[in-house]
Amino acid sequence: MRYKAVLISVLLFLVFVSTAAAQEKAYHANRFDVDVIVEEGGSLLVTETIEFDFQGGPFTFVFRELEGDLTDGIQDIEARVDGELFPFGSNSGQATLIRDDEDVRIQWNLAPTSDAVRTFTLSYRLV
Repeated sequence: MRYKAVLISVLLFLVFVSTAAAQEKAYHANRFDVDVIVEEGGSLLVTETIEFDFQGGPFTFVFRELEGDLTDGIQDIEARVDGELFPFGSNSGQATLIRDDEDVRIQWNLAPTSDAVRTFTLSYRLV
């Protein structure tokens, strides 16, 4: 009986430790700025700047989904991190672009990032 009590105590301790460790990994946006320019012909040139504060980690990606169902399309997409252009691809230091009908998902693929503040920029044209 004493063996069961020790075993239960150890299991509860492990659950507590793993839950606490999982809670140590978090991120939040310090700021989210949007700049919109209305172009001749009605297109919108949009630039989003998001500053994420990563706590714990590691984090290997961040993504943004754009809904295009109320537009004629999303074009000229450009993704940057800390001012550096991320070419499209699936490796670290690249951005993955997935189109689903009118919607677009952009994923920044990062080198493992922990305890850092990074600035993500997304530019695109809504037509």
